[in-house]
Amino acid sequence: MDGYHLCTHQVKVMKCLKKIGDQNGPFDISLIDCGQYNKAWKYSHMFPDQSIIATKDLKGEYLIPIHWGAFTLSTHPWIEPPEKVFANAEKLGQKIILPQIGQIISIGQTNYKIKKWWREFN
Repeated sequence: MDGYHLCTHQVKVMKCLKKIGDQNGPFDISLIDCGQYNKAWKYSHMFPDQSIIATKDLKGEYLIPIHWGAFTLSTHPWIEPPEKVFANAEKLGQKIILPQIGQIISIGQTNYKIKKWWREFN
């Protein structure tokens, strides 16, 4: 995980997500935090790679990354969360949907075209 180690709190959260996935999954879509992260905020914000692990633990078919596009709160570049989560999802075989703000998606749709729209605003 890019040299980042899970702290005790995060391990507990991930175990809870795994339990939820085991007992209630699979889920069609998981909306998971992937932005506004910083090592100083490790107790309240997930890093992009953790978002993918959380989705897999929840048994989510699709990940929709949230909590990254409204405004810049952290020190990372605004487009870093979607770039990282998209690249890591591809590597780990996690289906992902990154809808543009205001874009309508339909559950049950089988092909979500990914346009890297966030790059237009960088």
